[in-house]
Amino acid sequence: KSFGKTLDEWFKTPYNSSCVRGVAQFGSALPWGGRGREFESRRSDHLNELDATKVIFVAFFHAKMTKNAIIRLNVRLLFKRTPRNGGSACMSDLQDKIAKRRTFAIISHPDAGKTTLTEKLLLYGGAIHLAGSVKSRKANRHAVSDWMEIEKQRGISVTSSVLQFDYDGYRVNILDTPGHQDFSEDTYRTLIAADSAVMLIDAAKGVEPQTKKLFWVCHRRKLPIFTFVNKLDRYGRAPMDLMDEIEKVLHINAFPINWPIGVDGHYIGVYDRLKKQVELFDNDSSHGSKILKSTTGDLNDPAIREAIGETNYQNLLDDIELLDLAGDEFDLDKVNAGELTPMFFGSAMTNFGVRSFLEKFLELSPMPQPRHLKDGGVVK
Repeated sequence: KSFGKTLDEWFKTPYNSSCVRGVAQFGSALPWGGRGREFESRRSDHLNELDATKVIFVAFFHAKMTKNAIIRLNVRLLFKRTPRNGGSACMSDLQDKIAKRRTFAIISHPDAGKTTLTEKLLLYGGAIHLAGSVKSRKANRHAVSDWMEIEKQRGISVTSSVLQFDYDGYRVNILDTPGHQDFSEDTYRTLIAADSAVMLIDAAKGVEPQTKKLFWVCHRRKLPIFTFVNKLDRYGRAPMDLMDEIEKVLHINAFPINWPIGVDGHYIGVYDRLKKQVELFDNDSSHGSKILKSTTGDLNDPAIREAIGETNYQNLLDDIELLDLAGDEFDLDKVNAGELTPMFFGSAMTNFGVRSFLEKFLELSPMPQPRHLKDGGVVK
């Protein structure tokens, strides 16, 4: 494990022969530079750099991917942010990035609004500036994740799509999956890559057959599942009824993070139960293509109470009291174990509640987790 050895000495070790040939050939990409025949004596704080180099070259040579450009590119990317003062700072930087990464799949029955929600998350994440639509075949703009011609024509998702954006320091990877049963195999494969799942429920239809199937796939893997009750801009079932159905049909306890304010089909805002805060949404004529403005305030604020209206205000107080007395307590450990689903209400079509859902989801959802194999092994 000394850096004073020559390359010829490294060649004598069979395990290292492949990676050392790579180091010799592409030495200019390494932080200590040069294509020389010898490694100079280095301090032990560079040990992690060499180990990482060995891993990369062994992997590429064993996979028979020996194209110079590919190897040089990957080595440069690996060491681009490697500090000169050792590997510990590099590992710390890597851990920070892992902690801020979120990869999740959106699951539901067909036409519950998966692709529309994906599009609006991209809008709020700044990845797009004008949201498309999957509602009409003749829409001027189509959803970003529906890239195939058949998807644009029929307004459905046929293949899984991966979309990435940054939001508030987080790197977000969305896996938009097909909802139709004909393409379910693609969905099952995609779920393997997810660290959590967002389950969409149509406010008018409740828990539907394909939603049940995909839920149980996630539940068997003990994936954290976040529920988003969609299409609150239309007439639908009462929030209490939907919550009760989720618990009885899917056998998982639900904790509403927010609660809709208003009456069926005419909701004006949501109440955040964790922040004890009201968010009221402005009337918008962009039909959801732009970010929806909102006003936040305390429930006891006279101006908020007046904006809500006395009837809606009293109904909200009654609902909050019932949830606090009869509902489950919020437990993040149970969420991560797949035993409790945080519940959100909104409308992806009109952007109602989308921003608050995104921010709370990023706060509560897990970072990338190790994968447990059938033989008992763990892939970190």
